[in-house]
Amino acid sequence: RPFIDGYRAAYDLVYKQRNYADAIDALRALGRDDHPDVANLIGFSSRKLGRTEDAKVWYEKALAADPKHTRTWQDYGLWHLEQGDRAKAEEHLERIGAICGQGCEEYASLRDALDGNISY
Repeated sequence: RPFIDGYRAAYDLVYKQRNYADAIDALRALGRDDHPDVANLIGFSSRKLGRTEDAKVWYEKALAADPKHTRTWQDYGLWHLEQGDRAKAEEHLERIGAICGQGCEEYASLRDALDGNISY
C-alpha cells in the first residue's frame, strides 16, 4: 500500500494541484523510477516545468519498462508536438492505435492535439 498511496498523492499533486516540482520529489521518493507509471509522471511533470530534455529521458525510461504503455506514448507524442516534430507525434499515434485501437482515451487525446482541437 505505501507505493500505491504515495503514487496517488503524487498524481494528485500533478493533476489536481499542478505542483509539478513537488510531484517529481514525491515520485522519486517512491524509489520505483523503473515503474512506467512513475517514470511517465516524472516525464509529464518535467515537460510542464519546461525541462524538455529531462522529460524525454523519463518518457524513454517509461517506454523501456513497458513498450506498450499507451499513456507514455500519448504524453511523448505531445512532447514531440511541442518540439515541432509532428511526424514523430503521428508515429506515436499509430503506435497507440496498434496497442489499444482508435477508441482508447490516449489515442483520442493525441489525435485531438494533432488536429488542433485541444491544447497540450
